Amino acid sequence: MGRQINFYMLPEDEKEFISYVLQRKDVVMIAAPFESKSANITSRLPEPFSKPFWHSVYFWSKNINGKLETKYIEKQGYFLIDSLTSPVIEFSRSFMRDNLLVRGRIRAQLQYWKSNEIVSKGKEFENWFNAIARWIRKHYQKISELEYIGPHALEWRKRGGVLKDALYKSVL
Repeated sequence: MGRQINFYMLPEDEKEFISYVLQRKDVVMIAAPFESKSANITSRLPEPFSKPFWHSVYFWSKNINGKLETKYIEKQGYFLIDSLTSPVIEFSRSFMRDNLLVRGRIRAQLQYWKSNEIVSKGKEFENWFNAIARWIRKHYQKISELEYIGPHALEWRKRGGVLKDALYKSVL
C-alpha cells in the first residue's frame, strides 16, 4: 500500500520544500540512476532536463529501520533505488514545460508483499511521510481533492499560469 500527495511547485516553492525535508540531519537526497550499488547521495537537485531521471529523487532517513535496497537494470546498465522495499520517499518534481506547470508528487510505499506476507516499513517511516505531507497541506493551498499548490506557483497561476496534471513520458 502506498500514499502520495500531489502538488504544483515553482523553483522557489521547491527550494523551501527541500530545505524543510533536509533540515533533519539524518535525511539525505538520492539522485538516480547510479553506476554502482552505492546510492548517489546529493545535496542539490539536478537542473531540469539536464539528464535522465532529473525529475525524480528519493529522500532517505538513515535513522529509520530498513535497508536501502538497489536493483540493477541490466539493459540500461545502471542501478536504481528499489522503492518498493526501501524506506524512501519518492519526490517527483513539478516542472515547467511549454508554459505549463506540470504536477509533481511525493510518494511512499508503506507496505509490500514478500513471500506471501505483507511487510510493513514501520510506524516511524509512516510518521515521517505523514509529517512531510502535513507540511505541504499546511504551507500550500488545496486546489482539488488531491492537489495542492505552493505559494509562488499560486501567484504565477493568478497571473494566468496554466497547470497540467501530467505529460506523456516521451516529452520528459
